[in-house]
Amino acid sequence: MDEDVLLPSSKSKESMLKAQRLVREHVRLDDELGEVRRVGGVDCAYTSYNTVAACVVLDARTFKVVESAWAMAPTEYPYVPTFLAFRECRACARAVRSLEAVPDVLFVDGAGVNHPRMAGLASHLGVLLDLPTIGITKKVLCGTARTPTRVRQSHPLLYGGKVVGHLVLTKARCKPIVVAAGHRTTHERALALCLEMLDGHKLPAPIRLADAMCRQIKTHLNTNTDNERGDRWLRWRF
Repeated sequence: MDEDVLLPSSKSKESMLKAQRLVREHVRLDDELGEVRRVGGVDCAYTSYNTVAACVVLDARTFKVVESAWAMAPTEYPYVPTFLAFRECRACARAVRSLEAVPDVLFVDGAGVNHPRMAGLASHLGVLLDLPTIGITKKVLCGTARTPTRVRQSHPLLYGGKVVGHLVLTKARCKPIVVAAGHRTTHERALALCLEMLDGHKLPAPIRLADAMCRQIKTHLNTNTDNERGDRWLRWRF
């Protein structure tokens, strides 16, 4: 879908709500995934004026990094709860679009349809790129669920009488995380893929590595301020 439609230049609440309604109308929660060979993860960090997005693509079987890329875009929107997509989606989309090895599914550090208007960052980005996405968050944005007590145990997250994701315990002595479908997949497949991509840490490997990459880039930019050009994006290699 057109980026200018989903990320309007107007910062008014009415414009953002209209864009979120479009996301909700276009989100598909069907399992369109066949065999998953490449899994991506995308996360964001902030410098003084820009949003930095890092994307890492892994081999789903070996967990080896196939490709990584990062992008930067001006931070044009203020932070407003439930409107995170407008701050981060543009940089995320640039990072993903710069990849040569397009992932079969993309893990996103943000909500999917577990959002008051079914338009979390993972859903917003999925509709924008027409790519299967899965949302991963550390906190419940909306809904309720029983708390899992055993590692790899999960319980449905319910909101408005519907399942909008799962609360899953991924590591002992850690708080559970929320896993939700973003676009072009189901909650059940999203949960299964999240469990498959665990490697002993709280977060699935694609998100964990994207987060680490973001931190590296942010540190690099903060110590090399001449490299921070509002609209510029570059590649980063591990």
